[in-house]
Amino acid sequence: MYRGFIKTWRKIRDSFLWEDKPFSLGQAWIDLVMEANHKDKEVLFRQRPEQCKRGQIITSILKLSSKWGWDRKKVKRWLNQFQKEDMIRYNIQDKRFILITICNYEIYQEKKERKGQQKGQQKGQEKDKRGTTEGQERDINKNDKNVKNDKNNTLSFDDWKIYTNDALQNLLSDIAWIKKINIDYPSLNVKRTTEKAFESFFSTEDGYVYRKGNPNCNWKNAMNYQLGPKGAYRVWNNNKQETPDYSNMP
Repeated sequence: MYRGFIKTWRKIRDSFLWEDKPFSLGQAWIDLVMEANHKDKEVLFRQRPEQCKRGQIITSILKLSSKWGWDRKKVKRWLNQFQKEDMIRYNIQDKRFILITICNYEIYQEKKERKGQQKGQQKGQEKDKRGTTEGQERDINKNDKNVKNDKNNTLSFDDWKIYTNDALQNLLSDIAWIKKINIDYPSLNVKRTTEKAFESFFSTEDGYVYRKGNPNCNWKNAMNYQLGPKGAYRVWNNNKQETPDYSNMP
């Protein structure tokens, strides 16, 4: 039996190799381990704060299906198999999300206070921020594109509402993207405009029909249009108003 371990940087998920779908079983397992929280914290999931401990993940079957390029039956089947093999424990919370606990997480991610770690983190903070900014932009775009564009992956309207809500939360949590938009439009309320675009169109039946229920969508590109001069849902921080141009909706 092989002993020891190697360090795997989470940024590996930015690689083009990680975009190849569908995931293998091993890739799905490693993705779960990398996705698990490295410390106890409160996370926002579908607009509600939830407590998530070290070694745990708050997610949904639909989100994993989209991320791994699997259908939902396969996701459920292999989560059950992982649980049977004592690799994970998972349960459904109020039919809203699933809470996954990685068994033996401390073995995979040994918690050690390395000498000089904090100092090194502080020195690399600015560099990490730049890398995180680029990574977040790629992550949101990739997560929106990682389900194959075929009839078998067309979502029901109920699943579409869940999918678009997750997409909205990903956008609202991307502070770097919001700041980038505000460079071009300083007075624009980016968060409220984004919420309004989803509430009024993307998450509605009209948006579902327009997108044909297909989750293969680049939401940043879609919102960059809505946040631009021709956007129909623009909201301003001050009382400035513009006459929206509805000629090229959405």
